[in-house]
Amino acid sequence: MSNKILCPDVRPSDSCVGLLSLDPACIQKLIRKEPISEVYNVEQTPFARGKFASVRKCTHKVSKIEYAAKFIRKRRRSMDQMQDILHEAAVLYLAQKSERIVGLHEIYETPHEMVLVLEM
Repeated sequence: MSNKILCPDVRPSDSCVGLLSLDPACIQKLIRKEPISEVYNVEQTPFARGKFASVRKCTHKVSKIEYAAKFIRKRRRSMDQMQDILHEAAVLYLAQKSERIVGLHEIYETPHEMVLVLEM
């Protein structure tokens, strides 16, 4: 659990009741801008797929630890989904001490997707 993201700046969303949000400064620290392929070997074929995301196995190039990379589209039907994606990240952050909830390891951003790197 020592590699999980630590960010105390989770709060209720100002713009949408029921959602959590992360402090903008915290978001800038958490989201990595470099390509995920610089740090991980990502399999091309998803092992799980849903309506709005696909999940691929990725392996850290240095440590060889395997993770699940959840690729979530930032836009659906021409609507921005960033608030929902950041809500998911905030919930995973708050639940990081639970052994029953998958741990959030890192977040990457591409032009069209957000990638949540999760424990396998």
